[in-house]
Amino acid sequence: MRSSRSGSQPLLQTSRGRREPGSPRRKHWRALGALLLALLAVVAVVAGGSALVLRPLADDDVAAADGASGTPAEPWTVAGLEAAYSAMASSGDPSAALAGSESLAAARQRALKAAALPPPEFRSHAGGVSLSPGAADVAARCAGARCARVRRFVLAAAEVGRLVESGGCAVQHCPDALGVGRRPLPYTPHAFGNRCEPLWNRGALEAVRQLIAPGWRVLEWHTGGSTAWFLARLAELTSIEGAPGFANKTASVAAAQFEPAFLESHWQLHVAPPRRRVLTFGDTEAEEVWEEYCSARVLPAGAVFDVVAVQGFARMACLRRAVALLRPQGGLLVLPQAQRPAYAAAAELVPAHWLRLSDSHALGTTLVWMSIRSPGEAAAAGEDGLGGGSSSGSTGRDPGWAGSADVGAVIAQE
Repeated sequence: MRSSRSGSQPLLQTSRGRREPGSPRRKHWRALGALLLALLAVVAVVAGGSALVLRPLADDDVAAADGASGTPAEPWTVAGLEAAYSAMASSGDPSAALAGSESLAAARQRALKAAALPPPEFRSHAGGVSLSPGAADVAARCAGARCARVRRFVLAAAEVGRLVESGGCAVQHCPDALGVGRRPLPYTPHAFGNRCEPLWNRGALEAVRQLIAPGWRVLEWHTGGSTAWFLARLAELTSIEGAPGFANKTASVAAAQFEPAFLESHWQLHVAPPRRRVLTFGDTEAEEVWEEYCSARVLPAGAVFDVVAVQGFARMACLRRAVALLRPQGGLLVLPQAQRPAYAAAAELVPAHWLRLSDSHALGTTLVWMSIRSPGEAAAAGEDGLGGGSSSGSTGRDPGWAGSADVGAVIAQE
């Protein structure tokens, strides 16, 4: 039966109780049906993938699995790279096989280096921190106001000896953008300074950190992580660098941390390149190659420093000059990597009666000397005891010193 109304045509026309084609409600149900079909298709794909994943391992899968654990080798492990390299080699593509071989060799090298590392302990070596024999007795006998540094040196050595065994030494936070130089994998921050610190043994670094004061003056041969570390703690720093590129890198890192006015008044950077091209390790230690570098002629006459760090090129020649530049009482002289055969003569260049702290690690040794006047030097300067003085220290040597001189005995002989 057709119904009729006066006026406009009705929006919906019924026919046997159903909506006409094209009505809004019919379109709605069509959209729901399409969505349901899409969901069913996704479920079918997931179910098929699960069936593939859960299938039993084939013979080829077992061959590529780790023999020890029976599980497939992860692609980032050496075993996984070996499997990938074997697959590329069998494909007959020379370029792919070469790339896989290089990746595999690099992964093997990293794995072997990591496996050779000592267990994750704070101190994994037998040396540790030690103080030259007789140093405590010398500190006890030292008289005068200027002996305060000597006594603090002995106390700091004892404190550091306890800290390094427990991992209690302070480690400075070092963002990548502020680090200078490199630290190979075995040089962990618990044992050595990081890229924002001097590359010294951690115990020696902690001892110097405890001893230095804001008013001290420092001279360093070679820039790096030590530069900003010193600038943040001391009043004046003088750096002598032999590599212009490294000097520029250090200067840019320092400019990112300190105001230009501060650097202008607190830091002097001198670049003294070698006389000729450096090709061998012998060239890095040759005094004639680094004559301008070690002579430090850029320093003003009569310059005296509280800390001198000899950590760059031609260290024996620089060490000889450092002894003359260090204050005669209470100055610190630092020599990292002292275990190298090229530095075996260091003991002959440093006065035998100076106090010495040795921090030994399987990867290197850092020596820290504290200058101290002997009774003979004090008498020559018109002073009593071991406490006075501003005149230059003695260059007396003990040919028999081999790293463990009895300081008390040396002083007692005078």
